[in-house]
Amino acid sequence: MAISTGSIVHDVTLTLRSIIGSAITATGSCYTAYPQRTVNYPFCVLEVNRGPTETLGAYNQARTIPLRAMVTVYTKDSLTMDAMSDKIYDQLRQMQLNTGSGTIGSSLYDFQLIDEHREDAFGREGVHKKIQTYEYKFIAVP
Repeated sequence: MAISTGSIVHDVTLTLRSIIGSAITATGSCYTAYPQRTVNYPFCVLEVNRGPTETLGAYNQARTIPLRAMVTVYTKDSLTMDAMSDKIYDQLRQMQLNTGSGTIGSSLYDFQLIDEHREDAFGREGVHKKIQTYEYKFIAVP
């Protein structure tokens, strides 16, 4: 998918949702906002935010735009949570170098897992969640 600087957050969200969705179709769904309707566990929510831009060097108008993608996995047990978050990480890691349908083909570079932590609700009916934060760089050329 082509990413435009005018709609960068929207375009990156759709690109990553498609990549993540292809990894977890057998086990769950990926949403771009916490669902307002009843859903089946497991599922994940993807949120993308833009960071401060930097120039690529002196006398250069091109800029790098850091994009942080936060993926929150919601499950009913910790085993499924770990397996699903591992699938998501693996798919994003593998797709970074795929020039056709991967993130480099969409002008997203420098894939990194910035943070991963869990927030479990205790008890038999508790919801387990793991939050992963990834970062990509987008190069905007005027």
